[in-house]
Parts: sequence; structure tokens; C-alpha cells
Amino acid sequence: MRIVLLMVLLLTGVTTFLHAQKGSGTGADSLPPPPPMTVGYTITEAPGWKKTDTLINSNYITVLISPEDSVNDKFRENLNIIMEPCGDISLVEYFEAAETQFNKLPNFQLYGVSDTTINGLSFKRVDYSIQNEQIAADITTYLMIHDEVAYIFTCSALKGDRLRWKPVYEQMITSFKFD
Repeated sequence: MRIVLLMVLLLTGVTTFLHAQKGSGTGADSLPPPPPMTVGYTITEAPGWKKTDTLINSNYITVLISPEDSVNDKFRENLNIIMEPCGDISLVEYFEAAETQFNKLPNFQLYGVSDTTINGLSFKRVDYSIQNEQIAADITTYLMIHDEVAYIFTCSALKGDRLRWKPVYEQMITSFKFD
């Protein structure tokens, strides 16, 4: 049940980030810093991107946001990492619990699901698009379990821009390391 609730938070958060990340300086890049805490990992932002760590409820979240493209930038590409204690559960079980939540996203269109390994870590990768009243986005989510903690990486770009940003997202995810 906790996984389902987190996925609701995560997937709702995706659309919240889609609305909030405009070139106006509002949104995730203006969140206050979290209280000191050790997350046990590092990730390096791409050149020009801004990294913010925050704590929402009991979930530690890392948000990486692209630079503004222009004054009229209507969307800031982003990569978010959410950590969730999940207990002794496999990646397959976690994905199965999350799968129903994906299908509840607005105008959800699944492009594909695959297994991948990055830096020796096993991930479930989900490529999809969503569209609400204000924006259409292509999203890639990577799910991983490590030491009974789920790590959810969500990469968001405007619909049609997935391939443009894919190398940047992969560069950042490849830099992810446990301390």
C-alpha cells in the first residue's frame, strides 16, 4: 500500500512539476533546502543545470532542472529522484505495484518498458507520454531497489523532445553513485 501511495505522490508530482517549471523562477528550483541528512548517493548535474535537494514528508527528493532556453521558456526539462523505504521487495514486485498508477496519468500513452543496467545497478525503465490541459510531456522513469529503498528517477521533457534530452538524462543518471 505504501508503494501505491508513493506512486500516487510521484505521478501527481510529475504533473505538478510540469505546471510549476516555467522560466518565471518559480517551481522546484525555488524550494527551500532540506534539513541536513545523508542520502547515501551523489549525482552530478549537467552543465548549466541546477540541482536542489529537498525533503517532502519523509521522502528525500533530488531535483535537477535545465537552464532556461529563453525568456519565453514555457517548460524546464527536469530529472527528479525520489527515495522511498520499501522493505524486502523485488524490483518486479515494486514495478507491478506502480504499473496501475502509471495507467491513471492524464492521457497516458506507454511507449515501452525495459530492463537496463547502469553502473552495475538494475533498473526498470518506463517510457511514456502524458498530456493535461496545459502541457504534453514525454517522460522516462527509471525504477531501482537498493538496500530496501526504492529510487525513482523521472526524466521529463516536452512531447517530441525526448531524443534531444535523452543523452543529457543518461549522462546524469550514469553519474549516480552510492557513497
